[in-house]
Amino acid sequence: RKWIGSFAMTRNPKTLDEQRRMAQATALVELSASWAPEAGLFAKIAIQGATFLQRRKSICIRRIAQLEFASLRQHEFAWQSLQDWARQIRLPAEAWPLQAAVIEELLDGMINRGATVPKSMRNHLVWMQRHLRAPVETAGVAVPQPINPRSGRASTHQAVIEPAMGKRLLSQFQLEFKHQTWRVVAAAIGIVAAHTPMQYVHINRSRPVARCDLWLKF
Repeated sequence: RKWIGSFAMTRNPKTLDEQRRMAQATALVELSASWAPEAGLFAKIAIQGATFLQRRKSICIRRIAQLEFASLRQHEFAWQSLQDWARQIRLPAEAWPLQAAVIEELLDGMINRGATVPKSMRNHLVWMQRHLRAPVETAGVAVPQPINPRSGRASTHQAVIEPAMGKRLLSQFQLEFKHQTWRVVAAAIGIVAAHTPMQYVHINRSRPVARCDLWLKF
């Protein structure tokens, strides 16, 4: 019965999640310890003794284990990707800690994997440097922007309507305003949307579902 009870306890989802987070946090802290004595959470503290070092490890593990398991796992995968890339280009050991220019070269090579991949990688490395004191320089690292294949330039949020369309909207607003119809509200919204960060295509997809004397509901 005791065996069945202990087995049931380990099958508890909350307990399993805690065990996974503790195991992943332990792996990350041990990874940080491998960077000593030049970097990591335990750089240049070996002179304090083994007891002090073990106590510091336990504190760091408990702190990091408060995060989600999936996030911790992704941080570790990102670091493994960095190491694989460094071995692939035969980065010498003297290059560590990696400077911002080296990190930017890594990110530039990831742009073809997806528009958000370089930024996600940079964020993982920032976390590793901040919480594990990884041997990387992340301050000032520029994230490459995806290239629009049609224009050959970095993609930006551009206005959806042309100037002539804006003139047509204004004319429609003036006409509706003159006759005091309820459509004047829709025309006014179109004009505002055309000249603000909200793109006209968003409001164009909307349809009035209710109206009263003072407003329309989309």
